[in-house]
Amino acid sequence: MPRLLLLTQYFPPEMGAPQVRLSELGERLIDAGWQVEALTALPNYPTGRVFDGYDRRKPVVEQIGRIRAVRVPLWPSKTGFARRLVTYCSFAAAAMAWGPGLCARPDLILVESPPLFIGVAARWLAWRWRCPYVFNVSDLWPESALRMGVVGPGLAYQLAERLELALYRGSAGVTGQSEEIVASVRRRAPGVPTEVVTNGVDPARFGPVRADVAA
Repeated sequence: MPRLLLLTQYFPPEMGAPQVRLSELGERLIDAGWQVEALTALPNYPTGRVFDGYDRRKPVVEQIGRIRAVRVPLWPSKTGFARRLVTYCSFAAAAMAWGPGLCARPDLILVESPPLFIGVAARWLAWRWRCPYVFNVSDLWPESALRMGVVGPGLAYQLAERLELALYRGSAGVTGQSEEIVASVRRRAPGVPTEVVTNGVDPARFGPVRADVAA
């Protein structure tokens, strides 16, 4: 039975798009015969504080649905670009430090970006476990940060873009949520296998038969 590791900073019980999408993907892959584990952070989004019931200094292993979730500490924050960078980097460092000891060796790592810096952990863990990783891009970093004015077109942006392209080229493949994302990856990293994987829906949960009077 093949093993998949979901490497993501965001995961239930947090609420949000990547949390829902990745946990649902993991459940569907379990249905398809995979063993799925998540290496993620202590829950802290969107408050910027570790949720009650978790020790912010210690990793914890828990069950989220049918997925074994390994949660590692990070330095959480809510506001400020510099503070968020610390949050991203602290999670990547913690994943590298605790992941090999707490997670089973996977056959494949699926890493969720952003944040971009999680890719450093993915690349190191893939080397450590001698397995490939697939880079799932939900938003183009650092391009989106440049468009929003968070960073300027200087040295920091150039270094971040070099990291981005190195992570794409080192992957077994890149998936993206939209045609635009994947087209950008194909243009700047030709030769890297890519695929558009849009957000899905479980048709059993929706449809005319489930509509009520208010709908």
